[in-house]
Amino acid sequence: MLMALFLIHCFVPKSQMTSGKRQGNLITIIVTLDGAVLMIWLAVSLFNGEPWPLFFPPLLYVLAVFNSAAYSYFHLFNMSETARRIRILRDISARSGLSTSDLAHNYSPRGMLEARIDRLMDLGEIEIDSDGRIRLKKRRLILAAYIFSGLRKILIGRNGTESIRFSPR
Repeated sequence: MLMALFLIHCFVPKSQMTSGKRQGNLITIIVTLDGAVLMIWLAVSLFNGEPWPLFFPPLLYVLAVFNSAAYSYFHLFNMSETARRIRILRDISARSGLSTSDLAHNYSPRGMLEARIDRLMDLGEIEIDSDGRIRLKKRRLILAAYIFSGLRKILIGRNGTESIRFSPR
């Protein structure tokens, strides 16, 4: 399935898509392959006559392993798409060098905020209403944010929303 993820993702045309659409397509591919794993597992288990209670633990394990690897692949792809350092290097390479003022113009805080808002709109996560207020449209990413915030709180004792303070030695 991981090879299928990679091959399908490689052959999906991406040149005319925004970064948000490319991310959305990758998420769609992952969810579709989750469904394929589920259907294949169900077919094999039914064909082998496996009792239902024995069917679910291995399925959960397979889905956990696949989604862990897909999550890693998504972030590797996402880093190459959206990481500022990578984009700066690509811009410098494409133009055979840039001045720091060009970089400051291309990577202004307002521009970065607008790019993130555009990406969230492309993913269908937010919308801008008639009053100009940004509102949640879908709840997929906010749900994921809450899940990972909770995991962070459990694993390292803070959820990432509070400031990190370093005390002098």
